[in-house]
Amino acid sequence: MVIVLAGFLALVVVDPELFLDRTFYLATTGLAFALAIHQAGALRRARAAEDVARERAVRLELELVKRRIVPHFLMNTLNALIDWVESEPRIGVKMIEALAGEFQLLSQMSDRALVALADEIALCERHLEVMSYRVDRAFSLAVDGVDRALAIPPGVLHTLIENAFTHGRFNDGAAFHLCQTQDDRGVVLALRTPAVSGPGAGRGHGEGITYVRARLDAAFGDGATLSDGPDRGGWLTVITLPRLAGLPRGAR
Repeated sequence: MVIVLAGFLALVVVDPELFLDRTFYLATTGLAFALAIHQAGALRRARAAEDVARERAVRLELELVKRRIVPHFLMNTLNALIDWVESEPRIGVKMIEALAGEFQLLSQMSDRALVALADEIALCERHLEVMSYRVDRAFSLAVDGVDRALAIPPGVLHTLIENAFTHGRFNDGAAFHLCQTQDDRGVVLALRTPAVSGPGAGRGHGEGITYVRARLDAAFGDGATLSDGPDRGGWLTVITLPRLAGLPRGAR
């Protein structure tokens, strides 16, 4: 574009007398043609980026749903459900309701890029309720000072909590803790997992963390960060998000 504009100006100097009669129209046509080529290239690149983003979004949606229907999770959950139905049907019914509630929330979130933190917390609470019935231990999530309208990718906290059960056992139950603070980078969410009864170290490089990082990157790019590691006998995961008052209008 710079070359075309330079040529346009050069014609004014080289042929000033005929510029308005002939050269101006030829130069304008050349400039318009160059602009059209430039715009077509920009549109093509934008469409290619949109296709990549759409494909990635679909892949993440499928991954979120797939994480809940892995065979070992269903098998262990259904075996526990059978035991409750046979021994105490009333508790078995409550477990069915908790499991159905978790799947319902997942289905509502699966096609959204961002959800309210309140919905993500509800999903985590449902999962902890299911796990409480499954292993006959009490699990809970304590929430401290969070903005429930905060926009967050679906399944992020849910995956972190699920990851804790994948990599360790809680023989005496467990209380997870979620708190929110702010620093100069943005909003900070810290999820603390209590100490496990079995091996639980080295959780930072599994499929769960990979999924969480992919979700954060797809939603915020470089604006979000994640760090995790052992902390006071348990495990601490810290997610920093860009400052967002809530969900964008019409967000899905």
